[in-house]
Amino acid sequence: MKFSFVLQQCWLICLNLVLAVIASDLTIQSNTTTSQATTSCPSLQNADALTQTQLIFELTAPCRYDKFERPFSLLENNSVADQPLNIYVRIYITDIKVFNSDYVQLKIFGFLQIYYMDNRLAFGDYAPKRLQPIFGDAQLLDRIWVPHILFGNEENSAILGTNDSDILLVIKSDGLLSISSRIQTTLSCSVALNKFPFDDQQCSAIIESWMYNSSNVILRWDDENPIGFDQNTHLMQYDLLYYWRNETIIQTTKGDLRYTLLGGNYSSISFTVYLTRDSLFYIFDYFLPSIMLVCISWVSFWLQADQTPARTTLGTSTMLSLFTLSSYYEKKFEGKNHAEFFEVWFFGCTFFIFGSLMEFAFVNTIWRRNRGLTLKQVNSKYILISTLTPKVIPQSKNCDCEIDGHIHFFNGNMYDISTNKEHIKLSETDVNISDKKQQASNDSWVTMTPHEVSLWIDRKARFVFPLLFIICNAVYWILVYCL
Repeated sequence: MKFSFVLQQCWLICLNLVLAVIASDLTIQSNTTTSQATTSCPSLQNADALTQTQLIFELTAPCRYDKFERPFSLLENNSVADQPLNIYVRIYITDIKVFNSDYVQLKIFGFLQIYYMDNRLAFGDYAPKRLQPIFGDAQLLDRIWVPHILFGNEENSAILGTNDSDILLVIKSDGLLSISSRIQTTLSCSVALNKFPFDDQQCSAIIESWMYNSSNVILRWDDENPIGFDQNTHLMQYDLLYYWRNETIIQTTKGDLRYTLLGGNYSSISFTVYLTRDSLFYIFDYFLPSIMLVCISWVSFWLQADQTPARTTLGTSTMLSLFTLSSYYEKKFEGKNHAEFFEVWFFGCTFFIFGSLMEFAFVNTIWRRNRGLTLKQVNSKYILISTLTPKVIPQSKNCDCEIDGHIHFFNGNMYDISTNKEHIKLSETDVNISDKKQQASNDSWVTMTPHEVSLWIDRKARFVFPLLFIICNAVYWILVYCL
């Protein structure tokens, strides 16, 4: 029993000694690691002697800089202020191109610059003799915090910081960090082609904060020169009239994939360019030729109604020429319900050319009639009524001298014919009645031949068709430029 008790005590003593040794080694190792960590964090006491690369590596050392944490503003007592970080944006556009004018897609070439304060990168206190800022490229983005922003209406979206080409970073002594990048973005814009080709388009470039909501990041336009355009910027089909900018907050809900499923309010800025289409090309290429085709169709009014081959060929050729002229633009708007003013113009020209053909068919039908038209009065009203609903009025006779040698009057009186006609004496009543009926007959009805009616209609058409076309043009162009 005593032997087993002594053996047990020996085991306990040995176990305590082992545990003590292990605890001592852990303490020494921890102290060594701490001292190594303390000595591995670079010192900034002699920062003036460091090169630019050495200085930026020491400023962004993991022991001193956390690139996953956004910068915070500092108060006067060097305390951290829990306020959203203001990020200022500038953009300079060198060229604008319109691709696929049916959908008004805008491609912008230029430079985008953002700048904000990151006090962790301020080196003025450590290197007071360094007057030049620190310059860097895309490799420096891996060591610092970068706001993730994008163009919200960009078709091939690229988040700032993911593209390694054409990026310049500048860090000033007070911690002001600016990131400049070349941009080449295609923007999809809203379509309003109901007044094509006299349409005006508004195209916006929307810049949004993607990862950080408005409690962390606020996007703002630069106060001095937020948006600039190269003086040599020239658009092929449009003219840039003016632009405006805007700052807003977008409200989202949780689960919105567009904003990382977090929900909340996100800062957004935008600028909108107002473009007006250069319509001079379309006026000379489409509108003036279509006006000329309509005027050519009126030449048939100077041809006689019996010249069927000439007038038919002239009308059909002008109609087919108008269809050919409009076919190119019809293909561009196939399947779309946008080009309303363009379609109205095409229908108007088609209507006048078709009207000249119908006028020829009308006068040609009248020309081929065998009987004349009896008109009550020679004016437009009675000619058209008599042409559409012709009536034959029997001619009245005052007397008939071919019956049994007597003169029969309408009043029923009859006189014998003597050998000497001078002896025939008519009563005053019979003569008055005969004269009145003859005058009434001559004053009430006039006969026109079919050829005279056809020529009269053609002469009127030479005046009516141009007058109506001028009125329609006045109404059309007033609506185009006033609506």
